[in-house]
Amino acid sequence: MTDPFSLEVHEAIHAGPGLAELPRLPEYVTRDHDRRLNKILSDAVSGHSAMAVLVGGSSTGKTRACWEAVQSLPQGWRLWHPIDPGRPEAAASALPRIGPHTVVWLNESQHYLLTPTSQLGEQVAAGLRELLRNPERGPVLVLGTVWPEHWNALTSHPAPGLPDPHAQARALLTGTDIPVPETFSGPALALLDKAVHRDPRLALAQQSAADGHITQFLAGAPALLERYRNAPPAALAVIQCAMDARRLGHSLPLSRSLLAAAVPAYLTDQQWDALPDDWLEQALIYTSAPCRGTRGPLSPIRPRPHQNEPDQLEPDQSRAGQRPAGQRPPDQLRYRLADYLEQSGRAARAAIPIPAGLWDALADHAIHADLPDLANQAEQRGLKRQAFQLYAAAADNGDANALRAAVRLLDETGRVADTRQWLRNRADSGDRWAVEQAASRMRHGDQRQIAIAWLRGRAARGDAHSLWQAVELELEEGPVEDGLAFYRAAADRGSVFAIRRTVEILEGEGRAEEAVDFYRSAAASGDIRASRWAAALLTRADRLHEAVELLRACAEAGDRYALRRAADLLREAGRRDEAITCCQQAAESGDTAITATAVALLLEDGRTDEAVIWLRGRAEAGDRQALVRATQLDTAAGRLDETVRWLTQRAEHGDSFALRRAADLLREAGRRDEAITCYQQAARSGDAASARRAASLLRTAGRISEAIDAYHRAAEMGDGCALADAVSLLRDTGRADEALGWLRARVDAGDLDAARQAGGLLRSAGRSDEAIACYLRLAAGGGTDGWERAAQLLSAVGRTDEAITCYQRMADSGEATTSLPDDVFTEGASVPGNGTSSRVMAVAAAVSLLQATGRTQEAAAWVRTQAERGVTAPLEWIVERLTSAGRTDEAVGFCEKAGRAGEIRALRRAFDILTDDGRTDEAVAICERAAEAGSSQALLRAAQHLEAVGRTAEAIAYHRRAAAGGVAGTWRRAAELLEAAGNNADAQHLRRYGVDAKGDPAPVWYAEEQQL
Repeated sequence: MTDPFSLEVHEAIHAGPGLAELPRLPEYVTRDHDRRLNKILSDAVSGHSAMAVLVGGSSTGKTRACWEAVQSLPQGWRLWHPIDPGRPEAAASALPRIGPHTVVWLNESQHYLLTPTSQLGEQVAAGLRELLRNPERGPVLVLGTVWPEHWNALTSHPAPGLPDPHAQARALLTGTDIPVPETFSGPALALLDKAVHRDPRLALAQQSAADGHITQFLAGAPALLERYRNAPPAALAVIQCAMDARRLGHSLPLSRSLLAAAVPAYLTDQQWDALPDDWLEQALIYTSAPCRGTRGPLSPIRPRPHQNEPDQLEPDQSRAGQRPAGQRPPDQLRYRLADYLEQSGRAARAAIPIPAGLWDALADHAIHADLPDLANQAEQRGLKRQAFQLYAAAADNGDANALRAAVRLLDETGRVADTRQWLRNRADSGDRWAVEQAASRMRHGDQRQIAIAWLRGRAARGDAHSLWQAVELELEEGPVEDGLAFYRAAADRGSVFAIRRTVEILEGEGRAEEAVDFYRSAAASGDIRASRWAAALLTRADRLHEAVELLRACAEAGDRYALRRAADLLREAGRRDEAITCCQQAAESGDTAITATAVALLLEDGRTDEAVIWLRGRAEAGDRQALVRATQLDTAAGRLDETVRWLTQRAEHGDSFALRRAADLLREAGRRDEAITCYQQAARSGDAASARRAASLLRTAGRISEAIDAYHRAAEMGDGCALADAVSLLRDTGRADEALGWLRARVDAGDLDAARQAGGLLRSAGRSDEAIACYLRLAAGGGTDGWERAAQLLSAVGRTDEAITCYQRMADSGEATTSLPDDVFTEGASVPGNGTSSRVMAVAAAVSLLQATGRTQEAAAWVRTQAERGVTAPLEWIVERLTSAGRTDEAVGFCEKAGRAGEIRALRRAFDILTDDGRTDEAVAICERAAEAGSSQALLRAAQHLEAVGRTAEAIAYHRRAAAGGVAGTWRRAAELLEAAGNNADAQHLRRYGVDAKGDPAPVWYAEEQQL
């Protein structure tokens, strides 16, 4: 863990000449999210596996914060950064081997978890969940970073009735987010003031960064934007092409050949004609030049040795051969888009259609692994021809799912012969699935004999798979003996499929005895699966005894689930003793899930003592669930003392769980003193939970001093709730000053939660001034909720101006919310006023306070001031006042002003006002403005409103534009509207062939034309 840049920490700007002695990274200034991250780090160091995901925009300091955090890890910890051959592939393959004291570094976590066209991301999420919850593999620390839009995509619940593609990821991520604010504010600014004297880069950022955007300035963001905005036409086209490729899902490296093929589509004829011959070289020189020492807008990637893995090559490379690792011809050089420009491009270009030239270039030059996602993006837009091209290119490189998707698109054109011929051509390149599909379609098209002849011809040329297909078709035609002979011979050569197929044919012909004999012969050669299948066949033939004996033989051969199946068969047949024996044998061989079945059968037969004895044996073997169940049965039978003695003996042999279990049973039986003694013994062995349970019983018994001591021990062992319980006890027993003493000691040690508790205790005691001081200390230490608590108390005691000041400080130190959708024009999205960030809450609370105290004009002025500073969520308050007063035009004007400042949510509010007022043309114009600002969903909203007012033709046009802008499925709605309007031919054409890159109906396209 010595190189931050290998872990993707951003390089910093240069502050000027003569500063070569500065470290490569500027001095680090801690903020509130660092304290939260360090708390999670401490949990991991103390032995508890943990995960934290820093959520924030580009260049806000997420990765640097993670880097700084891991520097404090003790010796023995190691860091794993899965990237090769691809991020999700590397993580999925190696996660099962990750052991204790490992940091799993998931920078840009969306690359690991957000895999739209495969389940690989869900596999990674499931693997991480298993790693985190398995104590034998811990402690581990999982650190991730992600942009807010990706966090929303991974954690949002799907609409009712829709698939849930990210269920595992959502379960993994819930509760792990640490928001990273865009700006420096509050205590962080004070720390920055001290650091600027030691690092001139920080001094330059403090002087030049707008509105506290320190980290973005350090990463060169302003210079990048300036370089982008002032780029000459070819360089501007190169950057925009890179932005579009990245927002479609292309990997970070963009090849020179991709840019060369796609960029001309971004230039007008006049611009293209005016370019020199070396236009691309000049454009890349411009985009590659560093900006204040950091990477330029689009900079070259120097290949490392052995980096040319096959899945990273372009489609034409894998077919044409590979060069030695690290050596690329000029047209294969790769470039990366600056993160800050990528994020800016995602917002600014979201509603801009992708030029057709980029789609075509992606089909020819995109990285193999990206092709399915790119195809999915094209299909969502209704670009069926381009989607087919991309799926077919992915299929050329072995992606079976992409091949199926390409065939599905061909099927949707309705041209059966075209699809069949394309599949036959694919089959000639060796694709088995294409062989099966082509044969199947010929069979269903009354061309069975043609299919058999085609398959036999392929078999004669050495394709064994085609021979199997031909045999299957021939079995449909007539006598089975030839087919049986073929499959028997294949089974003799070890084919599992042939074994199953032989038996299926025999069963279908009513030759069950032959089928059993055939299975037995396969089982005799050591095939466990054949034994299992034979048992199923025997069961269907009412030959239970033979089936059970066969399953027992399977168990002896290593099939751990065979005994469970035997037990089920015996129980269904009423042979309970044998079923119980099978269950117990299965449990003892590792199938612990069947323990409950064995116990249930014993209890149903009244054999409780036997169940307890067996469960205790399982507990001795380490089965905790068996221990709990045995104690439940013993206690229910009135044998509590015997149970406690047994558990105590287990504890003497090192089983601390047994001692806590004994204490729990004694407590439930009302034997409080004995329970306390057991809990205290368990606590002495380091069990914090037992210490707190002992304290709770001591408190109930009135042994207050002992209870307080127990709470103190639990708190020292890391029980976060013990301190709060102790404070509550001291307060309830009239010892509030003693509780405050405890809390103040913890506050002096930097415990922010203790500051919160102290403030609450003082407030409930009526000591408002001291409580306010405590809350202000909390805020000064980085707990931004301290400002809110102080403001609420100040407001309650009538100190309004001071409360407003606290709310102002809260707004200054607030964090951007991570719960808003990417595009607030999405149906059901939050409108202004529904945000959840501390900044939003502070402004809303201050406005409400001013209004409640009759200071309405100040409230309005405060809202306007905050809106100008970018805090526009409370805008709803002033808009509501204007609209309720009938001043609709002023309300719309206010929203439009906020929209011009970049607040798209305000434009959504203006749209709602205008539609409610029946002003459709103005509402649609607002949507156009929002689309220009990057909201493709605004085009959909315009389409839906135009539908509602009966302007169908315009609605269709907007649906097509929304599709071109990336709104999934709207082109289908356009087809539905065409059909409803009686344009059946146009609707059918749209469904078959989709739209073109501009959103207009695509011309008829054929499969073979797309692969010339």
